[in-house]
Parts: sequence; C-alpha cells; structure tokens
Amino acid sequence: MDKLSLSMKRLLIVFLFVLSNFSFADTSSERELGATRFGICAHLSRWEFDRALDECKIMSECGIKYFRTDYDVGQIKNSQNAPYDFSRWDSITAIAAENGVDVLPIIPGARAPYMVPLAKNLDKLYEFVRDSAAHFKGKIKYWEIINEPNLSSFWDNMEPSPEDYAKVLETCYRAVKDGNPDAKVLYAGVAGVPLDYIERTYKAGAGKYFDIMNIHPYQWATFPESGLRNQISELKELMKKYGLQDKPIWITEVGNSSGKLNPTIGRMVDAALQKIGIDKKDTVFAVIEDSKYSYSSYKNRGSLEGIVEGHKGEKKISFSQIKDLNVSETPVLVLAGNEHFPYVFIEDLYQFAARGGTILSPGGFPFYYDMELSADGTVTPRTKGADGGNIFRIGAASDFPVTSKYKPRERTLTKFEAAPGFETVKPEGSFAMRFTDTSRLREGDEFIPIVYGVYKDVKAPIAGIYKYGGDMKGNFIVICPFLDDVVPEPMQAKLVARTLLTSYALGIEKIFLYNFRNNEADYTRESHFGIVRRNLEKKPSFYAYQTVVNMLGDSAVKPNMRERDNVIYILDWTRPDGTKIFAVWSTLNIGETKLSCSGKLAAAYNHLGEKIKVKKIGKKLKLNLDGGIVYLEGLDTVDF
Repeated sequence: MDKLSLSMKRLLIVFLFVLSNFSFADTSSERELGATRFGICAHLSRWEFDRALDECKIMSECGIKYFRTDYDVGQIKNSQNAPYDFSRWDSITAIAAENGVDVLPIIPGARAPYMVPLAKNLDKLYEFVRDSAAHFKGKIKYWEIINEPNLSSFWDNMEPSPEDYAKVLETCYRAVKDGNPDAKVLYAGVAGVPLDYIERTYKAGAGKYFDIMNIHPYQWATFPESGLRNQISELKELMKKYGLQDKPIWITEVGNSSGKLNPTIGRMVDAALQKIGIDKKDTVFAVIEDSKYSYSSYKNRGSLEGIVEGHKGEKKISFSQIKDLNVSETPVLVLAGNEHFPYVFIEDLYQFAARGGTILSPGGFPFYYDMELSADGTVTPRTKGADGGNIFRIGAASDFPVTSKYKPRERTLTKFEAAPGFETVKPEGSFAMRFTDTSRLREGDEFIPIVYGVYKDVKAPIAGIYKYGGDMKGNFIVICPFLDDVVPEPMQAKLVARTLLTSYALGIEKIFLYNFRNNEADYTRESHFGIVRRNLEKKPSFYAYQTVVNMLGDSAVKPNMRERDNVIYILDWTRPDGTKIFAVWSTLNIGETKLSCSGKLAAAYNHLGEKIKVKKIGKKLKLNLDGGIVYLEGLDTVDF
C-alpha cells in the first residue's frame, strides 16, 4: 500500500467505499439516535489520505459520528474558469463513510481570490455551493456557512458586518437547497454567543435561511455548567423573539486546550514577589473559592501550585470574606486570571490594598467584566472595560500605545525583553497582544515593569508591579496575557465530560469538540486542543469522551440536570437497555460528599471509564468529588 501512488490510493479508497455499499442516504434509524450527536473538529481535508484513514478509525473507536472540517474553495475550484476537482473530497467522504462517520463541511474554508470579498461575489458563491451540494447528494447531509464571521479575520480585518453575513447565508441556503433539497444548512459557528451580532443578522432576514442554529461557546472565564446555562438560555430567548424557537441548536466548537503553561508566567510571579519583599516559601496566600459565583482563583489550573510554585500554604475564602482578611496573615490575595470580578466586592478589595495587601492578577485585564448574581443564582458577566482599572490605577491596552508608529496585524507577540532587575525571568514562547501602562498613576504611585513585549523597534510592558502611595499602602501585580486559556491534561479530560453532558442537558442537539488532534507546533493553546496527540496517542480526554458516549448509549434522551449552590451537579437518564445512570460531579474540589440514594448500586465509574469503589451505607452514598464525574449504575434515585 505504501508503494502505491496517491492517485491509486484515492481510487482504491473510493472502490472500497462503493464495494461496502455504504451510503449516507441509507442512514438507518439507529444512526439517528443519540450516538450521532457526538462530533469532533478536524482538518482532514488538508491532510494525507492514509493518515486520514487512521484518524477516522480512532474517531469511530471513540464513538464520534461526525467530523467538521474546512471545505476549501481553492482545493476544488481555484479560479473562476477552472473545472471542479472534487477528488480530494470524494476520498475524504469515502474514508469517513467506511468508518461510520459523517462529514460537516464549512463553506467556504480557504477562499480562492476570485471569490474575495465574499459579499460582493454572491453569484460565484451561489454557483460553487449549488454544484458542491449536488455533487455530494447522498453523502453530505449538513453544510455550515462560514466559521466565526463575527470576527474581523474572516472579513480581511474589516469590521464584521452582520448584514453582509445575512446576505451570504441566504445565498448559500438557496444554493444548498437547489443542489440537494434534503440537505440541512447551519448558521455560522459564531465565536462565543454574540447576541447583538446574531440579532442584527435576524433583523436582516437570516432567520429564514438556516435549519440549525450554531454557536462556539468556549468557557475561558467560568465553569461550563453556569456559563453554558446562561448563554444558551439567552440565545433561546432571542430565537423565541424572532419565532425561531423550534430550530435545533448545535455547538460546532467548544473545548479546552491542554497546552503547557508558559514558564514565563511563574517566573514573572516569582520575580515580582521577590521585588516587593515577599518570600513565597514563608507566605500563606489567600485564594477565592466562591461557589455562588462559580469562581476559583486557580480555576482550571487545579491548584495554587500552578501559579505560585513552592508556596507555604493557602487560605480559601469567599468574596464576602475579603473584607476580613488580615494582611499580616495572608499578605497576598490571588485573583483568577480571567478578567472577571463581582463589582459588589470591589470596595472590599480596594480596602485590602489600602491596608497594605498585595493583589496578584495572573492573566488578562483585571476587572474588565463585572459578575452579576441574580436572585435565581445565575451569574451574568457584564462588560465594565476600564472601570475597575481606574479604581486600581491600572492602564491596559490590546494594542501598542497609540503613540506607536506601528499597528501590528499579528495577534500574538513572540519577542520580549526583561526589564532591568528582572533578567532571571527569561521570557519565551508567545503571548497575546496585551499591555499595561502608567496612564492612571497618581502622585506617590510607582510602576515597575517586569517584561516588555517587543514589535520591531517599539516595546511596551506586558507585566508589572503597581506600588501604591497615598490612599493605598499595598501593591498590585498584573500580568496581562491570559493564564487560564490552557489547562492540565487531567483537567481537560474532566471538562470534556462536563461540557458534553451539560450541553445535552440544556437541549443542545449536537456538539463538536474542538478538536481531534494536537498539532504540537509549540506548547501554546492552539497546539493542544486535541483529544489525541500528534502521533495519535490517546490523551485522557479521549477516554473521557468515549465514556460519555458509552454511558449515554444510542439514545436521543435529554439528561435531567439538578444542581446545588452551583457546585454539585446530578444528572440522570435511562439508556435504551433500561439501565438508569446517574452522573455526579462538583465544579470545585470539595472531597468527600454525602448524598442520599435508593436502590441497589450495580457499578460505579470515574470520568475516564475506570471502575471505582463507592461507599454505600443504607441510603447514603459517600463520593469523593474533585471536579471529575462519578457515574453510578443501578440506583433508583440519587439526591442531595
């Protein structure tokens, strides 16, 4: 097989596909059950076919029934007068079908020059999409129209236009239906859940031109349980407002990266603490663990050690306890590196700094978002921008200073320079374009830069220490690049399972995890979203995904979800074989927890599908809840 030419491989694959008599049009009722809701993002259209075959086999083993990938115009028709070349995609669909996997193409993928800008070439777009849908009739059932068009990158760094997207969507919808009336059209997978953008497209008529709503609700700043619940609830309300409530909702991108934490972060924290005279080995750090707000100072890092290595200890507090902190006992308070903070407690935080306390923000612009807690217990983020920064005199920008002669189009920085006195930091890797400055300092304040980001001959600080004078005696250590956009591999696995189950419980029809395979170009976020490694070795998240598939079974059942204090979650459902399943987990590491139950416990498994022992005494269960799911089989009830 290795000696065959690429064209021969293609022919052989297609031949095997036909011989197997597998057709997407011949979908059995079983393939429309629950197992088909499991999807994954991949890039098979850009890879070699022998590797694609291996990957589809592993997808099938995991229980994945769909993969999503770019349908690159340039691969199929690279100029207006060029003939169509569907051979690459003929092979991809054959490989997928051979392994029981459907393909979800994203139009237009990489655009050819003759189709740019898209909104002004609708006639060419229509023809291309119609002919593609017709060619793959019986093989491709769903077509997604544009990836994240609410970002400027798709529109060649111009302001995203919801109205232009509505025109593109209408054109593609009509084209798909003309090419294959049985095919379904997905609204774009918008980045996040941008309600204003979505509503503008609805006002422009987009609601008539999609069969399935589609979002990419990544949960960088909060736990998936509370974050998804709020976002999906608000989206459903908006859809109802425009009469679209009966259309299903898919998530075609969501996930967490297990990229390695950039060691520069820890070096900056260590150097900053040393500079202001705090010995971490002799220091107890205050960390916030507040279940009402689903907030943890080290959220996805798993422990404070991921931020401050080698510390003496930690004191866990709620937001309401900030006002009682004794600076001599806990001189440093660690915030979550995610830009969120409930403003009702910002005065308490200010007083902590006024008493001489040091605040450590290990990622993002501090206080950019307020967190509003409603009477029903939901937490809603509200953009505050510079408000919190003004209180703590922190200047912040997502571009080089306005005085700079450069406006870089790059999204990341790769060149750095340690400030004088911080030579031990030794910056490496890459960071997002985020900077801090001295624009809000008052008399008596001092700013000490730690590391500069460098672009050509211009530099600006990405991290520094605000030493206060006058009304405050303390310090604020701010590191602008994000910390919480990567998680350790064990935490990634826990979040995979929790995200999938939470989404299904909220009524999401299909979910595509981003993504299948690490590219491992470096240790940063984008290289490590996969559930398998570059060499196809399975990560813990692979087994977490597979376990969710096995526990749900081939059923379209919607799990029932209950929660207590936004910390403990209980889901239950009945598999087609009649087995009752309970999934129990906590958002925080709370250790041993007692729950009531009835019935006979047949078996218990952890989130990786490994059989575990659970203590059951009479009608009481004792579970160790550490952020991972515990699956219980055989019980009749489980309750708080």
